[in-house]
Amino acid sequence: MLTIDWETFIDPAGRPLGEHSLGLSIGGFDGVHRGHQKLIGKVLDYAGSHGGLGGIITFRQNPRSVLHPQSYPGDIYSLPQKLKTLEGLGAAFTVLIDFSGDFSKLSGKEFISLLGRRRIAYLAVGANFRCGYRLDTDARGIQLLAGGALTEVVPPLKEGGAPVSSSRIRQAIGAGNLREASLLLGRPYRMDLAGLRVREVRGEWLWDLTGRAAPPGGRYAAAAYDANSNEGLRTDIVIDSGQLILKQTSFFPTAVELLETCSP
Repeated sequence: MLTIDWETFIDPAGRPLGEHSLGLSIGGFDGVHRGHQKLIGKVLDYAGSHGGLGGIITFRQNPRSVLHPQSYPGDIYSLPQKLKTLEGLGAAFTVLIDFSGDFSKLSGKEFISLLGRRRIAYLAVGANFRCGYRLDTDARGIQLLAGGALTEVVPPLKEGGAPVSSSRIRQAIGAGNLREASLLLGRPYRMDLAGLRVREVRGEWLWDLTGRAAPPGGRYAAAAYDANSNEGLRTDIVIDSGQLILKQTSFFPTAVELLETCSP
């Protein structure tokens, strides 16, 4: 999968994707959950049947973490984890936006105008999608602004009578309901440890979970993975005071799959 920064993507002189017509979806895609997979599937189906390329426009950092850092509950997935999942689903490319102060001031109309510099044939967005300064443009507004691109507003995927969403998954994780989080994600809930600050204290590793969605304090059954392993090592971990704690072994994990709560 090709990863492209936003400035390169919209540069009129650049052609990072050649002359291919493009199918796109736009959003945060945190967790790349089942609702996201529905959107991505539509993009890839359209691109595949029309000889184009299907991809995603998303953010290096969640806009809420920039605009409202004090109240933001944390990312479900790290950026490398998100990109790897998108690639696994078949996305040909991902465009990454740095959600800076300047970008946050773009209106929805300005954003779609910049997007229109590329040959966008198809655009799929969720019914609750909003973009632009102070979220001034909703999904229906995108349809009106997208010009020649076929724009589809996709109804939310529901589970248990409620939409599947990143917010709902964060709430499930925060409540320690790992079974529901995994159901909504469409895969077991795995926390990427690579890139987190880690220190060693009295025979234990302690990872700082600042900026990540994390379950409540307690002991959890888990499967630990290193960078080269597809088979997890069963172990227990502890979440305490915003840290993930694991007894040191010769096996240094880069990710843990949280399975169930062992004790509060």
